[in-house]
Amino acid sequence: MITVIVPICLLVFLLLCKKVPLVGGKIWPSLGVASICALVMGGIYNPIKWISAWLYGIDTIAWVLFLTVFGSIYAQTQIQLGTMDTVFSCFKAKFGERPRILVCCILLTLVIAGALLGGGTASIAIVGVLMIPSLVQLGLDPTKVCATLVMGGAIGSLMPPVSQAIFLSSSLIHTEVDLANQYCYFTVGSAFIVECIYVSFCFIDKNAKIVDYDENGNIIPPRKVKDILIERWWTLIPFLFLLVLVILRTVKIIDIVPLVFNQISIGGVPFMTAISKIFFIKGFTNVTNLILVLSTLVAYIFPIVRKTKFECIVVGVKNSVSMMIVLFFSALMVGAFTYGGQIEIVKDFAMGLDLHVLKFGGMAAMVIMGMLTGTQSTPNNAIFSFFGPALLQAGILPGKAAAAGAQFAAAGQGMPPADTCTFFTAGLVGSVLNAEVNPVRSMLLATPVWLWVVFTGMILLYV
Repeated sequence: MITVIVPICLLVFLLLCKKVPLVGGKIWPSLGVASICALVMGGIYNPIKWISAWLYGIDTIAWVLFLTVFGSIYAQTQIQLGTMDTVFSCFKAKFGERPRILVCCILLTLVIAGALLGGGTASIAIVGVLMIPSLVQLGLDPTKVCATLVMGGAIGSLMPPVSQAIFLSSSLIHTEVDLANQYCYFTVGSAFIVECIYVSFCFIDKNAKIVDYDENGNIIPPRKVKDILIERWWTLIPFLFLLVLVILRTVKIIDIVPLVFNQISIGGVPFMTAISKIFFIKGFTNVTNLILVLSTLVAYIFPIVRKTKFECIVVGVKNSVSMMIVLFFSALMVGAFTYGGQIEIVKDFAMGLDLHVLKFGGMAAMVIMGMLTGTQSTPNNAIFSFFGPALLQAGILPGKAAAAGAQFAAAGQGMPPADTCTFFTAGLVGSVLNAEVNPVRSMLLATPVWLWVVFTGMILLYV
């Protein structure tokens, strides 16, 4: 087990000790150094084999790499269309005088944005920033505004169809993301209900009301939902198109996407079959990727998106670069742990463990790692790359294992003291309101929801 423990401890040390030159506190350099350590301790000294391990890892998570880019491009088309603005305007028009229902609608808007963008920080930066004044009018202090935005955006980032945490945990145990999604719709959905109840009754004054003013300080009369939809219904079409495709696939009525793409043939062979065996490129055939591609094409039907030409694509690719770098080095770690034999060692070790010890020990390790590093990718890469295969070896269904792993990683990230999403949001709220925001207190306020996420993850491992 020493060959397993040392690389993980090295990774944790490099991530937490920011004074280490060049790599300290930086995710992708730390992943790289820990991966090389794993290879060397596994008896792999030839750099050519290191490259082979890296290529194996890249091929393994290729679909996640494609998904990161396509998801980011799709998100830019939705921003250009103003989809989330339409959704929230309807909620505000309907429930502006019912503060507890309205804050639930704000959370729902953030969850939808997070589920489309795949990242809590992105959904808060794009959608959440628009809701800060409304939350203040509902009586929330800046720290509670921060906590509310983080809970909505981060839970949304864990919600299918686009969730980096689920994509990564699924790829680490070589299982279809749809298998994990079918559980996360319910478990993460229950977390959304819990956060709505929690925020509504613990943060909101039931007598608060939202009033909008124009630039002259005059009250803007509330609009009717019907009027908003008559004016902006078209902004919802690409989102509804994506939603319909996902629902049809999830409930197994009809899988339209392969039917559409297989109308294209390469050398007489259906498109998806032709490229499904090609190194790296085969990641494109993941159905979630193809759904995002089709939804993006639908968005380009509208002049407001089309007139930008390639701007949505360029901005989407730029926004995905930082995550892509982390994923490429995550691929190195996946390959290193496979070629170095660490995964097999953990599988064998897990066979001798009591099943309850395995489940609770793995959960605790992932949550603590997430708390210490403030990310979900690190506990997934460092812990779930071993914990996941061990769960499969113990008889846990792949979909349940992947869903639970994603939830443990995300929950750990959200709890004190190092959540990067909360620190970002605290800065955003502070700059908008010109007020001091306590990020650690904000993390503490959000902790009850994350404990529920851990609880539902454990339920998946026992039911």
